[in-house]
Amino acid sequence: MVAAVAAAMCGAYRLWLGGGGAWVGVSVIVESAGLGVAFYLLWRSTAQQIGAFSLWGFGLLVHVIMLAIFLALPGGAGPQVLRQMGLPILFFYPLATMIICQIFLDYERQLQDRKALQESEERYRAIFENAAVGIDVVNADGRFLQANESLASMLGYGNEELQNLTFLDISHPDDSAASRVKHEEMVKGRTDSYRFEKRYIRKDGDILWADFSVSPVVGPGGDHMATIAVIADITDRRKQRKLSRMLRPDIVA
Repeated sequence: MVAAVAAAMCGAYRLWLGGGGAWVGVSVIVESAGLGVAFYLLWRSTAQQIGAFSLWGFGLLVHVIMLAIFLALPGGAGPQVLRQMGLPILFFYPLATMIICQIFLDYERQLQDRKALQESEERYRAIFENAAVGIDVVNADGRFLQANESLASMLGYGNEELQNLTFLDISHPDDSAASRVKHEEMVKGRTDSYRFEKRYIRKDGDILWADFSVSPVVGPGGDHMATIAVIADITDRRKQRKLSRMLRPDIVA
């Protein structure tokens, strides 16, 4: 559609200019637009990257056909035009076509990458915000960078309050040392992930048991950027397990 509109506008302008070569000019415009659309559709159907040589070949084909159309210039001017302009056109124009097409293709790839990144961020945000379990992102110092609503509700804190705390500030004293060691090992790149059960101290002072799974967020250069944790409340499960032990001493946890 874009090519058709552009060709129609250029063709109309060429006819408005008039002259003996008006229809030859219109033919060149239609030929260029048609080949451009055909090349675009072929590229889309193959789903392959277009190399510089292919773009140069496309530019050469367009301008070879353009020179052939020039033979239809009135008054026998076509051969003279080819003798005077043929070689410069065949040398410079395909190169210019290749460069311009490459610029547009690079820009299109940037748009596609940006769109893919945006969609990925939206999916992550939807999962992060709507997850039934707690999710947090913590920096190397252990400070909360992000926490979803499930975690905030689980711990009784607001999001802004959590961002002023470290995970050690809300960890049970008996579990703080193990949590610190595991976190430091991950920051140093000595472990890829870990999972264990630990206790948190809620804002109201109650103890919350959690199944705690942690993975690192690593930058392009392999540097540690943050950790992301998935935290499930297992307080009721622990209470039931304890009750079962009391009722059935022979049951081993």
